[in-house]
Amino acid sequence: MKKWCFFFSLYIVFHGFTSCNSTPEKPAKASSPQSTQISWQSSDLELGKVPMGDTLHFSFVFTNSGDSPVIIAEADGGCSCLQVVGPSQPVMPGKIDSIRVSFNTNLSVTGWVRKNIRVIANTAPSTHRLLFSTEITGHKK
Repeated sequence: MKKWCFFFSLYIVFHGFTSCNSTPEKPAKASSPQSTQISWQSSDLELGKVPMGDTLHFSFVFTNSGDSPVIIAEADGGCSCLQVVGPSQPVMPGKIDSIRVSFNTNLSVTGWVRKNIRVIANTAPSTHRLLFSTEITGHKK
């Protein structure tokens, strides 16, 4: 019995030293996740004066500055006066595309107007806010 206690004590001491002095295994290096990024040429456009009744057509141009395809899930103006269209296909890294906007001034008011467009993409952060402003002159026809 004394022999067994001696060997058990030796085992505990030996195990204690080796567990304290051993270096932990380094985890396998995870491959870095691919990133999706959008770089906007301009996210805030000043369109100047426009007569009431005109429809403005313009675009918010962007580049995929990440290393995986950008997918525009949604592009919305939140107003009946705006039609917003994003790319229907993924935008590959390094490629340029745009969010196309049509603004019907007949469905707005005269004076300065500032509108925003919400774009949702597979980026971090996922929501992008685009702004434009214009001055509508004249009266409704």
